[in-house]
Amino acid sequence: MRHTMHDVANRSGSGDSLGAETAGIAMPKGYSHLSYEERCQISALLKAGRSIGAIARQLGRHPSSISREIRRNGGDRGYGYAEAQVKAEIRRSDDLP
Repeated sequence: MRHTMHDVANRSGSGDSLGAETAGIAMPKGYSHLSYEERCQISALLKAGRSIGAIARQLGRHPSSISREIRRNGGDRGYGYAEAQVKAEIRRSDDLP
């Protein structure tokens, strides 16, 4: 099944312009942050034993984005979506002028 830009935008919270094709999914041009809902889905799918590739396909994201998210926000107790969201908000606020 081929996803449209509208499908991806609704999942990622970004409605930016069309970008390059990646694994048959139209990806937004440029970088878009993961949403809280996507982080919740990552957590649930990891607990269900899904692979990074499977999670990426389900969310319409590149596998490296999912891998980076888990690496940044995983710990001794695994990936925590709530803590990941707080860390992301802090990183974003640090980038503001």
